[in-house]
Amino acid sequence: MPTQPKKMKNLPSRAKKAKPYGNPKGAQKKDSARMRQMDAALTRYEKACRVAAARGEALAALAHRIRDAAVEKQAVHIIREMGKLQLLRDVVELRDAYAECAPGSLTPRLEALRLLPDAFLQWFETRFGLIPTGSFGNELELPVSRLRNYTCTFDMPADSSGLVRVRVVAAGWKRGDTVVIPPCVCLANQPKTVAPRASVPEKTPSR
Repeated sequence: MPTQPKKMKNLPSRAKKAKPYGNPKGAQKKDSARMRQMDAALTRYEKACRVAAARGEALAALAHRIRDAAVEKQAVHIIREMGKLQLLRDVVELRDAYAECAPGSLTPRLEALRLLPDAFLQWFETRFGLIPTGSFGNELELPVSRLRNYTCTFDMPADSSGLVRVRVVAAGWKRGDTVVIPPCVCLANQPKTVAPRASVPEKTPSR
């Protein structure tokens, strides 16, 4: 009888399995490195933005300080010029002169200007922070050492420990707590100065 061929046993396949394309672990490492680089770049960018914003605010604050200093310097210059021209003194004296006259007692042209001194005083305060100090005619008893805060029309007493009685002859001006133009005072026992009045011609009776 013919012999049947023997069945071949299932031999293990020698064919190698195909490896996946690329290296998954290496790709993951590269992706992680890229993410870390991006995070670091974003962190540096945010820090740079914060630094730039802070420097911008500092620069703006510096510009404001320079502007304020320039405005203050100009204001001090204007105040000094008004003081030299006696404009501040004249406005206060004009106000006091109007206060001595009853409303309606002056000519219409002068009455129209009655509110002008107060308008100037309000503008001085609003624009420059100036406020008059010391009222004309007020008498004060001061230590001699405090006379340095006033403009005196007399020589300083030799004894700096005594008291002296003075009278205000011109108001001063201050900004806040700083006196920029000191009041002018004279000795209280000196006669008050009165401006001479113009003589009014007598009316001749009409014939």
